[in-house]
Amino acid sequence: MTKNEDQDLWTLWKTTLEQKTATLGQLDAWADSVVQEFWRPITGGLLVLMPALYLFSRFVVGKRFRTAAHIPQEVLEKGLKIRGKVVAVGDSDNFRLYHTPGFGWGWIRKVPQTKRELANQTIAIRIAGVDAPESAHFGMPAQPFSAEAKEFLTNMVLNKNVQVQLLSRDQYSRVVAMAYVRSSPFFLKKNVSLEMVKAGLASIYVAKGAQYAGILDQLKKHEDKAKLTEGSKNFEYVIEHNIRKTLVVMNLLTSIGVNPTEFDRLISTRFYAQIVRARLEYELATN
Repeated sequence: MTKNEDQDLWTLWKTTLEQKTATLGQLDAWADSVVQEFWRPITGGLLVLMPALYLFSRFVVGKRFRTAAHIPQEVLEKGLKIRGKVVAVGDSDNFRLYHTPGFGWGWIRKVPQTKRELANQTIAIRIAGVDAPESAHFGMPAQPFSAEAKEFLTNMVLNKNVQVQLLSRDQYSRVVAMAYVRSSPFFLKKNVSLEMVKAGLASIYVAKGAQYAGILDQLKKHEDKAKLTEGSKNFEYVIEHNIRKTLVVMNLLTSIGVNPTEFDRLISTRFYAQIVRARLEYELATN
């Protein structure tokens, strides 16, 4: 092979290599442009979509607490307010709430109707700040006005949407909460505990750990008014004659800070909360 032929061959190889290199460079540039063309919108979309999904999940769908056990302690400590529908009233101071976070309830999202569907899906709520007469249970007789108190609570909250401020968890694993409901005709928000005290069907809860969510003064004010309202409730105190005749009851009244000589005046108001306690009922039932 002559010198000229060697040069021509080298020139051919060089030209071919340059062409292929240029082709690879073009291919690399093309691939980069494709990546940029598609990746940038995808990245931008993700940056917008992820917060949007979070906001949608947080405020539209919401995190639903199935039962009291599913509510974290830190949520109770913050006093979080949640909304839900009352699906059952257990007694005069508690009810079952189906938590309905977010939007769309009643038209897109439905609250279950049957007991089977509601099983393990509701929060047991104990109304905060008040004590109400209890129905018969655990061998104890029903306290006076327990039926009236339960009926009052039922009419106020059952099958209605309520707001509850979560406060704590009691010894029965119920959530202690301050409950609010809007009633017609003006749909003003009413505090359930306060309304029961106004009606003379509950007293201020004074046991250890009692919580009032800032309305203790209002509760005291309306409890005093209910006590002073002569004949505000046309109820007959069915155990009055036992109280007059039973010495043990007089001793019990003294032990809980009530002067027996003042008892006639106290019962004239016919106000449950002032004179009835579970302890007193127990003594009357067993003596």
